[in-house]
Amino acid sequence: MLYRFHKQHDIKLPFAVQEAKLELAGLRDLASYVTYMRICYYKVELLVQFITTPFKEEKRMHTHMEAKKPTTLALFLFIVISMLALLAACGSNTSTASSAPSPTATATAATSSTDTTTYGGGRYGTGGGGTTPTATKAVSGPTQTVNITTDSSGSFVFSPKTLTIKVGTTIVWKNTTQTPHTVTSLDANKTFNSGDNTPINSNMSFSFTFTKAGTYKYQCDFHPQTMQGTITVQ
Repeated sequence: MLYRFHKQHDIKLPFAVQEAKLELAGLRDLASYVTYMRICYYKVELLVQFITTPFKEEKRMHTHMEAKKPTTLALFLFIVISMLALLAACGSNTSTASSAPSPTATATAATSSTDTTTYGGGRYGTGGGGTTPTATKAVSGPTQTVNITTDSSGSFVFSPKTLTIKVGTTIVWKNTTQTPHTVTSLDANKTFNSGDNTPINSNMSFSFTFTKAGTYKYQCDFHPQTMQGTITVQ
């Protein structure tokens, strides 16, 4: 107030008053400087925060990932251990199943009609040994039938025992018994032969076409005493 009064009336202030005025002006400048420094500090702080925020965020994420790693690792180990335990259990079941004795088939195979140990000199008679079977030709042209059967005494026979045919005729031997038989020619070349190893089984037949004239004697190699026949080809 005193300063304003003297200023309005252009009154010279004493030296002490002027000194106080300078001190007040200095204080105002100091306050402005302090305020300016605070603003600068705040700006610098914002700048530092802006610069360091990404690094802090990355560090925070890295820390978060590091914290999750033990959980992920533990889960992975748990899955691996579970799979190993499952495989071990399966292997144990497989070994147990494989170690169990498998049932042995007890069914006895029916006696094959091609059993070579019982035909030539066994239960079917005393015929010749194992000869190579002759392939049966397809039946064509005129045919005649010879039945393999039993007579009144129960012996195996060819019926009819003798037969006269023309060249080109096919003879069909049909087995009407329950026992295997053969049809084997007695000439040196074995012109026709059903085969000792492949006999004519029950309800089966064997055929041969005669293409050359002549007389052909034949027998059953298993029952030669009663089973003999003659084919005459004209």
